[in-house]
Amino acid sequence: MKFSINNLSKSYERSHKALDNINIEIGQGMFGLLGPNGAGKSTLMRIAATVQLPDEGEIYFDEINVLEDPMSYRKLLGYLPQEFGIYQGMNADELLDYFAILKGISSSRDRKMITDKVLEMTNLLDVRKMHVSKYSGGMKQRFGIAQILLNDPKIIIVDEPTSGLDPAERKRFLNLLREIASTNIIIFSTHIVDDIKDLCNDMAIINKGRILKTGSPTAAVKELDQKIWVINIDKNELEEYTRLHRVISSKFNEDNSLSVKVYSEEKPSAEFIDADPGLEDIYFTVLETDKHTVR
Repeated sequence: MKFSINNLSKSYERSHKALDNINIEIGQGMFGLLGPNGAGKSTLMRIAATVQLPDEGEIYFDEINVLEDPMSYRKLLGYLPQEFGIYQGMNADELLDYFAILKGISSSRDRKMITDKVLEMTNLLDVRKMHVSKYSGGMKQRFGIAQILLNDPKIIIVDEPTSGLDPAERKRFLNLLREIASTNIIIFSTHIVDDIKDLCNDMAIINKGRILKTGSPTAAVKELDQKIWVINIDKNELEEYTRLHRVISSKFNEDNSLSVKVYSEEKPSAEFIDADPGLEDIYFTVLETDKHTVR
């Protein structure tokens, strides 16, 4: 399986370019789209789900031209947007049966079998008779996955699904996606670096409508070996260090000093210590470099 986005662009009013010549190729497994709020992630996900049309560009899923033949593509697609409505006063069994009918599963026996299967996969069997409107945030997200699994999709698009979830629900949800990704393509957007680190075998970093970096998280982190340096300073010195070095992040220590990370091809000075890089360092380095890139 292969999902390809070629030369995709989208502009809104006042010539604001939400997406600027996007090119991505995605294979089986979990693909993470990482970027800050307003980077263009949701626009790209809606276009990939055929909810919006681009101004230009092409999308292919295997041999299907997605923009020219959206109906063939939608038969293979599962889409979970950032927010989705829940019918009031209906439990999971009733809602999934209704959605299965909409997806063309006419046999009540077949609907019962597929409903049982997706509820088991999403760990919702024990609450199948509870009104879905009373589910917790994480349970609602898992129900969202249950309903898109009814038609056994080959490509699944989920937009910022862990935003607002508590740590336990987030872990359950990510484990569910990891299991599904073993036989599907899942495109997963987030602004949370740990989601990508814990889940994805491939990723892209997006900002201001442009793809800044692609590749595996492991390879990306390896590129920063001996290029991330850390120093503890007084908080009043941060402005000076920011002027002298490429500061990518800082955090307070218990003694109220600042631990500052900088990017440098060589050790900036004797006081700096070589730091083991992580995916968060890649993310901040890429965004910091983009901020100073002249176009």
